[in-house]
Amino acid sequence: MAALALTKLDTVSAKVADASVYQTPLQVENTPLRTTGGHTWPAARALFEFIAKTDGLGLADFLRSRSRMEEDGRHGEEQAAITSEYISKDLNILELGSGCGWVALNLAYSSLVAGGRYSGRQSLRLAITTSEQPGKACEWLQHNIERHAETLATLASKASLFTTNTDTSTDISSTSCSSSPPPVVAVPLDWQNPDLSFLEDLEGDDHKEANLNSSSSKKLDFLIGSDLIYNEIGSRCLPKIVKSLLEQTGASHFLYSHTFHRYDHLDKEFLEVCEAEGLQARELETMYRKLDFGGRIVEHEVPIQEEFEQEIFPEKRIAILKITLAKADNSLGVEAAGGA
Repeated sequence: MAALALTKLDTVSAKVADASVYQTPLQVENTPLRTTGGHTWPAARALFEFIAKTDGLGLADFLRSRSRMEEDGRHGEEQAAITSEYISKDLNILELGSGCGWVALNLAYSSLVAGGRYSGRQSLRLAITTSEQPGKACEWLQHNIERHAETLATLASKASLFTTNTDTSTDISSTSCSSSPPPVVAVPLDWQNPDLSFLEDLEGDDHKEANLNSSSSKKLDFLIGSDLIYNEIGSRCLPKIVKSLLEQTGASHFLYSHTFHRYDHLDKEFLEVCEAEGLQARELETMYRKLDFGGRIVEHEVPIQEEFEQEIFPEKRIAILKITLAKADNSLGVEAAGGA
């Protein structure tokens, strides 16, 4: 696989949201069945933390934009630019291979809590479509979403319950639920025979109205997923479905949390198929902002130069990959170097 050029990112200064917003109180039921989708894996937790605390990738900016709706609008140009896209519209995400639904449910929770803390006006909406293989896997995902549907709906309609101290011990069970669309829904998606008809339902009325005067036909902002490569279906079919989704939805990138060296031959094949499909995969490296609640910024996008099948017992490591259409990689305001 050809090496990818190192690209520096502009590190725009903007304060991250209070770290107390990023909570993961929603628990999912793991299944004793022998299925990777029946458990919450470390890569899923790494993905949640990365999305919620890293600037320039969607949710951290989204939460910050909610906060700024309460301010007087007198921001510096740099600060305003980083959230301008998210202030004007909802944020729509699709998760591939959602498993138990832990990532999506806790991202939705964090968004709703942030809305209650920071916005006394109509909140922007985070909508997450989760997906799993048809059959038992998707049924299990739906089961976990339904377990928390009332809590999330109540938060959506009673966000003002959350004060500055974010007292999550408040009894919300007796409050009425919102009639607005649920923040997390599940759809079946077979990677070998994909039916993408569900894409027609992704844009809610609010999202369409916000983009009424825009020439963009974007249905999704970005895709997410974690540890999806454990057989040949994943290594061969995942790049193809990612390419189709990026092309058909206008999503800027696929943010993928992957554990390297579980299956070296599959890791290698996955990256080769990505390249063959016209996808560009880079690893994201971050640095902490010590003065901003432990928030992070993406400092580098680096080539994936992992060596595979060189050791009998290679050390596993979790990496955050950004996968884009190679012909148009500017989702984070980055100009690709050397045409890579």
